[in-house]
Amino acid sequence: MERSEVRWALLGERRPIVLLSGDEQTELRAMQIVAPATAEQKRGFVVLPGDEAAESRLLQQAIGSAGPGSGIGGIGIEVEIGIREGLPHDGVVRVALPHHSQIFCTWLVTLTRDHLIERAGVLSRAKLEQLTNALRLARVK
Repeated sequence: MERSEVRWALLGERRPIVLLSGDEQTELRAMQIVAPATAEQKRGFVVLPGDEAAESRLLQQAIGSAGPGSGIGGIGIEVEIGIREGLPHDGVVRVALPHHSQIFCTWLVTLTRDHLIERAGVLSRAKLEQLTNALRLARVK
């Protein structure tokens, strides 16, 4: 097991995750892969795809548009993870950037090897860079 593996895990039910830590730890950190946000769920938020969040100009525009009084409740980043990474459907790892001293849920989980069911695939280098950037921006360590 290593960082960037996409795996199935038992978290109450069978769910896809991407590992953020590897073999050397007894507890593993991972992010749940969830369905992309719908238009209704995005209402009041700015949600950038992982590749756009890597472009500082687009990210700065999003941050500028979410200032006090803007009516924007926060900024999120969705890194697409799906069929190319071994899953039967497309999903995302969604992280939220801190906003007005609040940090929103990012579906970060801590689990043990006992939770892991099977390996689905692995992130490409580009997807791993997008995820690493999103986690850095969200201040998730």
